[in-house]
Amino acid sequence: MLMQRVLTALVLLPLLLALVWFAPTPWLYLALSAIGLVMAWEWTAFMGWAAKPALRAVYLVLTALVL
Repeated sequence: MLMQRVLTALVLLPLLLALVWFAPTPWLYLALSAIGLVMAWEWTAFMGWAAKPALRAVYLVLTALVL
């Protein structure tokens, strides 16, 4: 499991750095917001809300409004 996370980080880190250095600001904001929503989706699964789709949807909508 740890090896998979390390390999994923090694692949995604150069992409993130390229995005930060070369992407226009609106594209960077859009990409980071999408990453934040994916993180919120994973967090709801960790919290055990995957079985409660309505609660999960409300949390994701509120997160999107904040981002």
